[in-house]
Amino acid sequence: MLLLIEFEDDSKLQMIGDDAFQKASIENIKIPSQVTRIGNNAFAECKRLKQVEFSINSKLQTIGKDAFYDSSFRSIVIQSTVAQIEESAFRACKFLQNVEFMNDSQLQIIGEYAFVGTSIVSIVIASKVTRIEAYTFRHCNKLKKVEFSDDSELIIIDGYAFSESSIEIISIPS
Repeated sequence: MLLLIEFEDDSKLQMIGDDAFQKASIENIKIPSQVTRIGNNAFAECKRLKQVEFSINSKLQTIGKDAFYDSSFRSIVIQSTVAQIEESAFRACKFLQNVEFMNDSQLQIIGEYAFVGTSIVSIVIASKVTRIEAYTFRHCNKLKKVEFSDDSELIIIDGYAFSESSIEIISIPS
């Protein structure tokens, strides 16, 4: 049973591949700065995963499909270099309450089902996001507030993106 994953501070690792640590019993992970992609299902069903951190100067660009599916952490800060969160990346992370995008976020696309079934209460969508795909925040029963910055570049909100949530306030700029 895999309990601990440690990377040296100067790790040259560039990608964490598909299914790399799926169902591992790790409690925390610090993603090395040179990693540009977290693959599909890389940390899926890591039921004991309580903390996800990113090294300083992270070069992460993509969080893959189902990358953290059904894991147990409560909070995550999406690094500014991330341009895409793929389909179902955080789906069924039922303890996930806080998702924060760094101020200079390059995030452009939030994929289908990306946050379905999470416990997010409120979220501020990064200004460079141009598309929120279908079902992204569906079944987010605790989601009350969604905010977009005044300089939002949002063009598309796909069908059912916020369906079956508990949104009370959504502020979409012109």
